[in-house]
Amino acid sequence: PAPAEAAPGASTGRKKRRGEARPFDMSRYGQRWVALRVAYIGTRYHGMQYAEGVETVEGVLFEALTKTRLIADRDSCGFSRGGRTDRGVSALGQVVALRVRSSVVPPPAAEPPPTASAAAAGGESGAGGGDAAASGDGVAAAPAEGVGGEG
Repeated sequence: PAPAEAAPGASTGRKKRRGEARPFDMSRYGQRWVALRVAYIGTRYHGMQYAEGVETVEGVLFEALTKTRLIADRDSCGFSRGGRTDRGVSALGQVVALRVRSSVVPPPAAEPPPTASAAAAGGESGAGGGDAAASGDGVAAAPAEGVGGEG
C-alpha cells in the first residue's frame, strides 16, 4: 500500500536538522560584571581550575557560558576565581567573577568627586567636599577598576 499523505502542517515524525550555527555578534551587546556563587559535587571533576584534556568545573562552566552566548570566549571575559579545589573535592559557595553579555543599560557614570586641590582652587563646594564617604550613602562616586557596569 502507498504511504498516507500527511495533512498540511502535520508532523512527519522526522526531526528538523539544525543548520550551521549562525555567527553571533557580541559587539552589538553591552557587558556587565557579575559574580557567580557556584556549588558542585566534585567526584566527577579534576578540580575547579581549567586544565586541557580533563573535565573540570571551570571547563563545564565555560562550555555553558559560551553555548548560551553569554561570553564570546574564555580569554575575553575577564574571568577570575575566588578559590580552587583539587580532584574529587566538592565545594559550596565558590565565587567566580566575569563580564557577561547584557541588555541591561548601565546607569550613567557619576563624575568623580573633586580633589582637595580642585576644591581649594574654586572647584565644586558643598556637602561631600570630595570625600565619597561624606555623601551619606557610603558609596564611592566612581567604581573601582574592573567593577561596575561597563557598556
